[in-house]
Amino acid sequence: MKKTLLLFTLFLGFCGTFFGAEAVSDVALFNEINLAYKNQYYPGTVDKVNQLEKAYPDSVFIQPALAYKGDALINMYRYDEAVETINQALSNMHTGSDKMPQCTYLLGKAYYYQNDFKQALENLHKACSLALTDKNMEFYNPSVLYSAKIYYKLEKYDQAYPLYEYVIRNGQNYSAGDYNEALQKIMLSYNKTNRSEKTVALFNQLNKSDFNDELYYTLQLYNADAKKNLNKNKEAYDEYCKVIECPYEYLAVIALKKAYTLASEKNIGVNPGEVFSKTVDTFKENPSLVNEFWTRLGIDEYKNKNYKKAEEYFANVTADSKIITLYRSKILLDRDKKPASAEALLLTIEPEDDLTDFPNFNDSYYSVLLQCKLQQKKWQEIEEAYSKIKQPDNAAVYALSASYYEQEQYAKVSPKAGSLYPSALGKMGNYAAAVNAFEKLELTAEEKAEYAKALFACGRYSEAFSEAQQSTDKHKDYISGLCLINQKNWSMSQTYFANYIKSMSGKADFNSLAFWYKGYAEYCLEQYKNAYASFVRFGLESDRSQIKYARKGYEYAAKSALQNGDFKNASIQAENVIKTSTSEKERQDAVIFCADILSDYENYDKAIDVLQPYTGQKNDFAVQALFNSARIYEKKGDVKTADSYYQTIYKDYPNSDLAEEAMYRTGEVYYSCGDYGTALNRFNAYIYRHVSGKFSDAALFFGGDSALRLGELDRAVLLNTTMLSKFPDSVYSYGANKNLLSAYYDQENYNQALNVAKVMVKNYPEQSANDEIGGRLIELEKIVSGTDVQVAQKQSEYEKLGKSSSKKGRVAGSELVKLYSQNAGSQKEAFDLAMELLPKQTAADERKYAAENAEFIADYYRKDSQNKKAAEIYLKAAEYYRGLDNSSRAAASLYGAAEAFMADGLEGDARETAKLLKELYPESRQAERVEGIF
Repeated sequence: MKKTLLLFTLFLGFCGTFFGAEAVSDVALFNEINLAYKNQYYPGTVDKVNQLEKAYPDSVFIQPALAYKGDALINMYRYDEAVETINQALSNMHTGSDKMPQCTYLLGKAYYYQNDFKQALENLHKACSLALTDKNMEFYNPSVLYSAKIYYKLEKYDQAYPLYEYVIRNGQNYSAGDYNEALQKIMLSYNKTNRSEKTVALFNQLNKSDFNDELYYTLQLYNADAKKNLNKNKEAYDEYCKVIECPYEYLAVIALKKAYTLASEKNIGVNPGEVFSKTVDTFKENPSLVNEFWTRLGIDEYKNKNYKKAEEYFANVTADSKIITLYRSKILLDRDKKPASAEALLLTIEPEDDLTDFPNFNDSYYSVLLQCKLQQKKWQEIEEAYSKIKQPDNAAVYALSASYYEQEQYAKVSPKAGSLYPSALGKMGNYAAAVNAFEKLELTAEEKAEYAKALFACGRYSEAFSEAQQSTDKHKDYISGLCLINQKNWSMSQTYFANYIKSMSGKADFNSLAFWYKGYAEYCLEQYKNAYASFVRFGLESDRSQIKYARKGYEYAAKSALQNGDFKNASIQAENVIKTSTSEKERQDAVIFCADILSDYENYDKAIDVLQPYTGQKNDFAVQALFNSARIYEKKGDVKTADSYYQTIYKDYPNSDLAEEAMYRTGEVYYSCGDYGTALNRFNAYIYRHVSGKFSDAALFFGGDSALRLGELDRAVLLNTTMLSKFPDSVYSYGANKNLLSAYYDQENYNQALNVAKVMVKNYPEQSANDEIGGRLIELEKIVSGTDVQVAQKQSEYEKLGKSSSKKGRVAGSELVKLYSQNAGSQKEAFDLAMELLPKQTAADERKYAAENAEFIADYYRKDSQNKKAAEIYLKAAEYYRGLDNSSRAAASLYGAAEAFMADGLEGDARETAKLLKELYPESRQAERVEGIF
């Protein structure tokens, strides 16, 4: 009543201010401000201060008045104005003002309520410092309290509890409300900073009668928490049980839950059933609360993934509950992996927007339904379920994105969908962005496989390999093998593909391309047998979606078989290449490939059969088929059929790419089988049709060679000289020169032949050396300089055959001795050569040449009057001839020896030789002649 009268009096005073004629002094205004502030009439305080500022801006009361106004504004929750007002007061306040601690404290308090804790702490600390300096604890104590509150809010409990200790020690300086709050928060701070023993000590100092029951039981709950932290579990349990018995249900519920958890987790000799019985006893008059408690406990156990215990708790609920149905659906989904059953159960209830004690039930309902559809892969139904969730969580966003992903709507996948988002970017071909997105995520071992694929697509094979190896994805060896393939590490890639095949073959999601890549690695390693087996296995395992790989696999299988010399299987695989070709161009290439293999396998008839269906068509491939058929007939030896196919090409398809070559090959096919006459005619026809054709140099050369072989030397010279003049750099240039050399030589045009030989030795030294053109050059130089052709030829032959070092050389040398001996000017050369040859002609099959050489040497000595030497050599010659059963030449040689002995005065030797002659060959003409002499 007194307070009401006072406010009325103040009101009348204010009215006087506005309506009275007499002005109010600044002292009177300040008294009114002070009175309003003390009576907590804060709007009046603000109005009076505003009047003072307007009427007396220079009044000495302005600063304390502004302090009152600032505090009033704080109490009116007008914090921004309060900060502005107090800063205004401080800006005009001298350093030693006694209002400085008050204003600084109030400014800190205003910042506190603005949640600007940094500014608040700065001002509160400053206020404490100023208060201590002035020994004015009026503003020191609240500054400490608000500093403690800030540290507590910032969860800086280590800094909060010392300040709260001050509050507790000086409780008489604080209101009961502030003291009780400090008491709670200091215990919580102790418990959060491992100082639980201080909580226990503080609680033990408290007297229950000093506090209301609700506060005391709250502190007792904190004391129980502290004992639990100190591992005094039984004591903690007992404390919780005391709180359970308190009349405050929310505290009892908290204590009950903690007591049960403690009894369940720690071996304290207490049966958790005791906690259940306490629940029943304590809340038996409130069954709805009991049901709510069991429900909450069940939910908590579900969150801890203790599904069995959750079901036990839910079973204690005596009323129908949509919440329990929801969580039972979750259990079916999470634990039992039965999304269909979970969905069916969930659909037995209806969602509600405002379910008691479960404000977000509607969102939870549709979130679970969404996950059921996700796990059942009901992609088309997910978007509708998602649309009914008001605040979708990350799991819901992921589910929606998964549905878009699986429906190939990759652009709709959310960046919040975890690794699904970069995977979608990869599916859209934006691999660089995918890699960047992956790099920002903490990936699971399973998800690293997708990251590896994105890196692989960017060509970062080494990194992709590393990520794949860290993955737990069952396809990681396949991805690793691909990385190694692209790094051309054939050996390691083959190993990884082999490992993948071993672990995954036969499973539904096995990627049969592993066989293909394994085969390719083995092919590059030249392990052709293994490669063949891998490619054939791929052909058996692949489906229509892999037709391109299948075709290439059969091609590699065929090539591998060829490398193994297995033409039969190569041809079989080549036929598969034809069967798996999808375009006409592929099919045509495969037909040629298959026919070539069959031809190499000498299965000519089948090769021709493969080509035959295409030879009658009227297109470019018909020409190719005809051409390849002709080649096969060539190999088969059927020259006429080959010729007819070639003629068909250049006559019926004169504008085709192969027409010119076909015409050329009509000459080559006959040249190859030795029909040089027909070959020459065909080459000439080509030369006149294609004056500067692709095969003109070859036609001129082989035409010239054919003419040479036919003995048509003039035509041979003409064709080869034409070839050399038109195509001096042709691969046939050396051969043409060689033909010219032979032609000129056969024409006995030795000067021209010599010139050609010189060109060959100069321009083609290596080839000329192999063909011994240098020797021919020397021979020609001799002939041109006047040496008899036969002599020159024989000299070349003698040198070519190794001279006297070889038997053939000695034969040629003996023949050269004869040629030398026919010319009076080369007798000495004949003698010297015969002397070189004779000692080496010791074999029986060289006796003829030895006898002839010996006879020539003896004749030479006889003419040179070296009669004794002549006689001795004649005797050798006679011995050689006797060995050859050539009696006439043996007798002649004995006669020559007798005559030479006689000429040298060795009559005894002469008579003995004559006697031997008559004994051995009595019927010979030489025996008759020697009879008359001796």
